[in-house]
Amino acid sequence: SERDRLKYIEMGAKKAVYYPNIYPIKEFESSVKDQLPSISIVSRGHWDLKAERSLEEIFKALSYSSRTIKVNVIGIKPKKFPKNIRLQHYEFIPSKLDYLKILSESWIGINIGFHMAGTNERKYDYAMSGLVVFSDTMGARGDLLPHEYTYVDSQDLAAKLEQLLQFGKEKIVEMGDQNRHQALSLAEKQREILLGAVNDIVMHES
Repeated sequence: SERDRLKYIEMGAKKAVYYPNIYPIKEFESSVKDQLPSISIVSRGHWDLKAERSLEEIFKALSYSSRTIKVNVIGIKPKKFPKNIRLQHYEFIPSKLDYLKILSESWIGINIGFHMAGTNERKYDYAMSGLVVFSDTMGARGDLLPHEYTYVDSQDLAAKLEQLLQFGKEKIVEMGDQNRHQALSLAEKQREILLGAVNDIVMHES
């Protein structure tokens, strides 16, 4: 991420180039958005208790809502969830194309972060799928999306989700499209910079 590039410069690197965890798929086309307000959450089995606690916090936030909300969870299956939630669980989706299509049905992606280095791949999977992103404080690190909102606890997440949902589906879909455009633009920009740096090295050594 840009954050890490600056850290390398601070540590004495004369030049540092990064490529974010964005992997565009040319064949990808967004699915039709769910009619209900809908959220995707991607977790990982090896996160163990951290993932379970994060899911508990998210579902606690969703329990404050009077709305019926569809939630796609990919990874760890929640042990319990509120009555206003329509849960769709996927343990694993092997195809990246299928994965992005399923994500793109949702309006919002909730991004849980567990590592301080690099860019968060889930954040950009959500963006490429045309979702508005809500990130916890660690998941928000790195680079900027036009419509990414940071939350600090379940009450903060609940308040911000409700405020977003009041915008309505059409506006939220438009915001998600802007995130997708930004992710693809960043990927192309950094690809060109990276290729330029590699060519400079090759020319220097030849």
